[in-house]
Amino acid sequence: MLLSFYIKQEILLKLKQDIPFRVGLALALGVTERAVYDTIKKCMENGLANSSFTKKAALKYFENHGYTEEEVLTEEIPAIRS
Repeated sequence: MLLSFYIKQEILLKLKQDIPFRVGLALALGVTERAVYDTIKKCMENGLANSSFTKKAALKYFENHGYTEEEVLTEEIPAIRS
């Protein structure tokens, strides 16, 4: 089952016009502001779903397999096991 999610037009416009808002999203995603801007342009021009902005598809997948968001995500850096 393919799960596609789209950013609403109002949010795309805010991201396009509001630089501090766009920079905040870039920081949250760990990418450059330019990468966010380019993605916004693509979404607005092509109406594409964008997994960079909508990780909800992955969360829905885990949810469909019996996991909660709290069971999947953490704000702590996981220990690296060798």
